[in-house]
Parts: sequence; structure tokens; C-alpha cells
Amino acid sequence: MPREQRNINTSLRDTGRGRGVVYDYRSVRELKPDEFLGLIKGRMYGDWITGRTNMPSSGDLIETPDGIIESLMRDEIYVERDLEITTVPTGTTFTATGVKASIDDFYNGSYVHNVDRDDVQEVIDYTGSTNTFTIKDSATWQAGDRIFFTNVNCDIVTSSFDAVGNTSNGSRKNWKFARSINRMTTAEQLLNEAVFESHCMLVPSYAGYKLIALETPGSISGTFTRPLHVQGRPAFYVDQTSLDDIYTSYTLNYAYDYGSGTYKKQVTVDKNGSSDPTNLGSSYQQACRDAESNYRLIRHYERDLNWIQDDDTAAYLMQKLIAWHTEQRLIVSFSGGFTAYGKYEIGDYVKIDYDYMLPTGVNNSSYFLIIGKVTHPHKKKVELTLLY
Repeated sequence: MPREQRNINTSLRDTGRGRGVVYDYRSVRELKPDEFLGLIKGRMYGDWITGRTNMPSSGDLIETPDGIIESLMRDEIYVERDLEITTVPTGTTFTATGVKASIDDFYNGSYVHNVDRDDVQEVIDYTGSTNTFTIKDSATWQAGDRIFFTNVNCDIVTSSFDAVGNTSNGSRKNWKFARSINRMTTAEQLLNEAVFESHCMLVPSYAGYKLIALETPGSISGTFTRPLHVQGRPAFYVDQTSLDDIYTSYTLNYAYDYGSGTYKKQVTVDKNGSSDPTNLGSSYQQACRDAESNYRLIRHYERDLNWIQDDDTAAYLMQKLIAWHTEQRLIVSFSGGFTAYGKYEIGDYVKIDYDYMLPTGVNNSSYFLIIGKVTHPHKKKVELTLLY
């Protein structure tokens, strides 16, 4: 089915604190989604979740980060609003004015919401030359009804989201998100906060957007072995993440109270102790102590969390942040031939087998995450960061 390339930019942002903070990125930089206001108990999964293994069912409450992020994309970004039915030739067909695409089948798989009839139908066919839509089930709609579309040609790699949230072995299956949207905000802000608080990346790929959990992967996409040579030298450069990314004590504020406008709960960890010794025991305190000793600095990390109300989820995020920010990581810039390396994308996990530049214990052993790429006619340059 033809696709429209949505203008969603997930490139990494230079935060001014050095490189390597790969979850702090622009989810939707140039897209200008409508601001919206909601005050609801919770959002349910749509029919788009149907048929996926070990995932919730349509109508279930969305609680995990992957579901929140996917719903924001399907239901708030890939949308067309403020439309009107012009004719209703049959119970399963209608035409509408103001739709953006004239490509046949472009709206297949989207959902049309009839505001006046309080009805939602799946679009199963679209004829672009006449703006004629065919819906799955017969409906008693009329000309003049106000409608809008969600999940319009939504480019999402569902397997990547399922790897994060599936009920069997999803990397974030036990994380619980909940919040109210009680003021005007944008999909960009909501996405950025949800992705950060789940310690993930949202990245583009040739097949659509992928959700990548920042942790040691179960498998890799390949092994980098032979960089190109420039003037007799390998196009392979090694650096480290900035010391500005190192912290020695941590505070996360969560469970926001919408009445008082304050965060009601707090979890803390430093070298002397933890407010949650069950989830954040001696190993996390030792990591804080080692960071202070190894880097000769004292720096405090504090962040307000808007999606997290749950004590365990706050502790899970704290575990990830401490592991991420208590030691420097290698940053590798690697240029290879396009034939061998053109297939790799941002978000892929790889190993590097090149002992000329990498130390024992890292070479062909540690996992690297691709966080940037530049493609030239005959070569591909990628930037990778060392994981845990």
C-alpha cells in the first residue's frame, strides 16, 4: 500500500551535556499536532492491537509504556480531523470533503469516528479519485455528519513495540504508566516524556517507527569487522561520553497530585543508602560510590516524572538511570562499505570485532547501539554507543 512519509523527526538532540544521552531526543520536532485537552479515566486499546501475540485485547485499559506511546502515535499524530460526510450512497460507503490524500487504499486500516452518531468504523477500502470510503460494517450515517480519522497510514513496526510490552517477556511488561491530561499540551511533549520515563528510544526505520528499550538485547543485527581506510588509516574513531553525564546521587519525584500541583512521592539513592532498599539495594549504592571515587566528582540528578504513579515503576526507572549515568561509555565512529553496512539502521544492536582499536573484554563481546548514521554514495558512517 502506498505510504505518505510523515514528518516526524527522531534525531538525537545535543543537550549541551555531551554525547551519549541517547534517550533524550526529538520525537516529533517539525510535525505540528493540534494541541488537545483531555480529562478522562484512561484510554483503551483500539482494534489495532488485535491479533498480536501475548498482547492485551481491544478494549483493555492501556497501562504499559509501549501501549501509551503507540496510542499517542495512532490516535493523536497519524490523524485527520474536522471533516464532513458529503454523500452516503450505501450503508457501507460514503464520501467526504477535506481529506488530504488521493491515493487509492491510503486510508485502509484507519478508523473513522462519526462524532454525531457516536460511532467508530474501520475503513477497508478507499478510492482516491472520488474520495469514497468503504467501512467494515453497515452504518446509518448521513450527509453533514462530522467525522475524523485516526491510525491513518500509520508507519509503526509493531513487533518492536510488542518486544517492549508483551505479557510474556516484554522488557517493560511490569511498568505501569498513568496520568491525566488536564491542560493544553502537544503530542510531542507527551511522547518525549513517555519515551524518557520508559528508558527507550523511538526511531525511524525503512519499515516504520521502532520502539527500542535501552538495555542489553536478546539478539544482535550483526557484527562490524572491517572499516574503510582513509589515507592508509582506518576510519574508526573512539571517544567517550562526557563527564557531564556522570551523576553520583539521584532523586526522582513522581505521583503528581493534580489538586495540589505537587509530586507526592520521591525515590532517592546515593552512596549512603536508598529510600527503596528492596528494589534499590547495595549494588546501586555502590555504583554511586564508585562513580564519585572513579571520577572525583559529586553531582546530583533530579527529575520530575509525569507518567509514573507506581512505586515499583519509579524504582525500575531509577535502576536504569543509575546504570546509565554512573560510568562513561565508549562512543565509536565507524565508516564501512555500503554493500556490507548499508542495511544497518539507528536502533540496531551490534558487536564490533576489531581488536586493533578495541580492548579485550569489549572487542567482539560488548553490545553497541547505533545512535546515528550518515549515508554516502559508496559508504556508510555510523555512530555507536557501548551499552551496559
